[in-house]
Amino acid sequence: EQLTLIKNMSYKEKIYNFAQLLSSNDIAGTELKNTEISSFEELVSLISSLDTSIENKWNIQLAFLNINSLIEELSSMLNTCVLELKKYDKELSKLTKDFTDYWEPFIEQNDILHFLTSSLNYDLGSGYEEIIVCHSILNPSNISFSLDNDNIYKNVIKIGVLFNDKFTIETRVNSNHLEVYQNLKLLGDKSKFDILVSIKDTSAYGQELSEKFNLSTSTISHHMTALINARFVKVEKKNNRIYYSMNKDILENFLNEVNNLLLK
Repeated sequence: EQLTLIKNMSYKEKIYNFAQLLSSNDIAGTELKNTEISSFEELVSLISSLDTSIENKWNIQLAFLNINSLIEELSSMLNTCVLELKKYDKELSKLTKDFTDYWEPFIEQNDILHFLTSSLNYDLGSGYEEIIVCHSILNPSNISFSLDNDNIYKNVIKIGVLFNDKFTIETRVNSNHLEVYQNLKLLGDKSKFDILVSIKDTSAYGQELSEKFNLSTSTISHHMTALINARFVKVEKKNNRIYYSMNKDILENFLNEVNNLLLK
């Protein structure tokens, strides 16, 4: 349905919505948040002002110029995914019900942002009138968020279905050795390790890390999600950007645990 709406948009509407998407992205600053763009020339000017490399600016412009074919490709991919998911409709419905039964009482009695801040070091600011919490089946071991003080409908937190109310993965709770092994495997990934070292003393946002390591912003986001879920990284929202920094206390505790398991 959303793809149909996009396809039926006028050229001017596509320009405007593409500009709004850019303004909410990590590569754009707060000053772009309420920018209204109505012509291709204005859109090019906006792209030129983004805090990113020349190559990325060119790729963003190409994405808009080829937006119709990209939408068709995306539509085909989504249709394939929907057909596959329909095969497991019964199982997915049960997961959804279990999630709702588990989380609804907790959310009614607790401040979800407080628990994110205290449990996962997500400093997401305040002033949100209403927050919608929903489940994530396709990313069962991830937590994602989209928060905007100016639009309550954008205040969404998605919690993977494997998480419990202590924000730990259910399958890890009773297996300390497994958790240590998984985190060692996590740190054994060169990109994740290099990113962690780079934010040891200075916080950075996604686009900075993307350019530093020559990785796409989506790849950086994937790595950061894994590091955040392991609690090795702190998250802080500043203006319109999400900054990452090393959680040294958690990392030190983990290394001490490894030392105790292997050497004592």
